[in-house]
Amino acid sequence: MDDSHVALIEQARTGNAQAWDGLWRQFGEVALALAYGRLGDRSLAADVAQEAFRVAIEKIKTLDDPRRFPGWLRTITLNLATKHGQRKRSAAQLPEEVDPAARDHSREQAISNRCVSLLLPLLQDVMPRLSSIHQTIVQMSFLQGLSDTDIGPIVQRNTGTVGRAKSKALEQLKDFMRDAVTRHPDARECVDHLLG
Repeated sequence: MDDSHVALIEQARTGNAQAWDGLWRQFGEVALALAYGRLGDRSLAADVAQEAFRVAIEKIKTLDDPRRFPGWLRTITLNLATKHGQRKRSAAQLPEEVDPAARDHSREQAISNRCVSLLLPLLQDVMPRLSSIHQTIVQMSFLQGLSDTDIGPIVQRNTGTVGRAKSKALEQLKDFMRDAVTRHPDARECVDHLLG
C-alpha cells in the first residue's frame, strides 16, 4: 500500500462521503480481517469493521498525521473486536458442529471435516497467545491474502520486518498447536492425518 489514502483522509475530514467510500475500499477488508482474527465470527467481524469506520468518521479530526491512518484504524478495530469478544466469551458459545451433509461425502472428506472442526477451535484458542502484531500479520497474510509489502504500511513496519515477524509467528503457532494438541488425542490423530 502507498500513501494514496493521505489525500482521501484530507477529503474525509471535510465530510466528503466519496472519500470515506475510497477509504472503505482500501481498508475495509483489512479491518474485517483484523476483527475476524480476534473474534473468529465473520458476521460479528463485519459489524466490528463497520463500527470501526463509524468511530473513525466521528474522530477523524483528532488524527494528527493522515499517514498514520492505517495504524490508527487498526487500533480502533482491535479495541472494538476485543470488547465484542469479551461479550461473546461471556455468552459461552460453543463451536459449531460439522455440517451433517459431510456424512454423505467420502470417508476421507468426513475425516477432514471432523479434523477441521477439532483443530479450528484449538487454533482460535492459541492465536491470542501471539502478540497483537503477530496476530495481525498472520491474519492479513493468510486470511486476507495480503503480501508483506501491503501489510508493512498498515502495521507500520518495513517489508523485511513483516516477513521475519510472520515466520516467527508461524513457528510460535506450530509450537502452541503442538502443545494444545497433546491434550486432545482426537486432534493429535487429525494433525497426523492432515499433515501426512
